[in-house]
Amino acid sequence: MANATKPKPAVTSVQRHADDVRAAARQSPLAEATAGSRIKVRATSTGYYEHARRRIGDVFMIDGAAFSDSWMELVDADTPERTTTAGEHLRQEHDRILGGTVQEPSDSPPTGDDNPLGA
Repeated sequence: MANATKPKPAVTSVQRHADDVRAAARQSPLAEATAGSRIKVRATSTGYYEHARRRIGDVFMIDGAAFSDSWMELVDADTPERTTTAGEHLRQEHDRILGGTVQEPSDSPPTGDDNPLGA
């Protein structure tokens, strides 16, 4: 059999997206200027960094070379770090779907003057 070549595996849309994100990060002037230093960023859309899912609004530290304009924005160094857990995200989505927010339990007694039904 003469030089049989193996067919190349199909490239998925996820692989193409990952390649696009890596290319954008390499082209970012901020990534070039901050390479080798740690910077604080906020996620502007869902993304992954250091094997963790980062959701919109999360604030975290990255290596400057990993900065991506496509889903991050630079924030002040004194901005507190914030991570949205899976449970918090599920509660937020649940509330968003129902069109309201969940009220926190009140410290007031269930009867008496604080009872909204007047019972």
